[in-house]
Amino acid sequence: MPVEVEEYLVERSARMGQVGGGVGGAMGGGGAGLLGGRSGGARGGERGARRIHTLVEERTGRLGLTEEQIRTRVESAAPKAQELPAQDVLRWAVPVGLTGLTHIIIDVSSTADDGEGQVVLRAFGKEGLITRHPTKQLADELWTALEQ
Repeated sequence: MPVEVEEYLVERSARMGQVGGGVGGAMGGGGAGLLGGRSGGARGGERGARRIHTLVEERTGRLGLTEEQIRTRVESAAPKAQELPAQDVLRWAVPVGLTGLTHIIIDVSSTADDGEGQVVLRAFGKEGLITRHPTKQLADELWTALEQ
């Protein structure tokens, strides 16, 4: 797994902890509680995210798509996807869930082989026990969009 993907997912969890800590601090302690809750929530979010295993879903097939076709199909299937800089792959962060605070990273690479390119899609997500497998669902949806 790319190190930058893991760090991005941990950073997102720290931000979610910061938001949760800020809300909890405001409810419980006013101004001082807000500041302490925010930083404590960020530390807790980061620590928890580092402990949670990153799930990787992979789909591979001969699709013969250009980078522009891949980009168009992924962005039409996931309109809220934000393209991220990466070497040798196309990479997006896709917000999922009701709040959109949780992100799944999508990497798509293509190789030209015998006239028809091999396409590899990898989805990376931090999932808890009750998240209903958003990484697998998103990988399936995007792979279906690439196959069409």
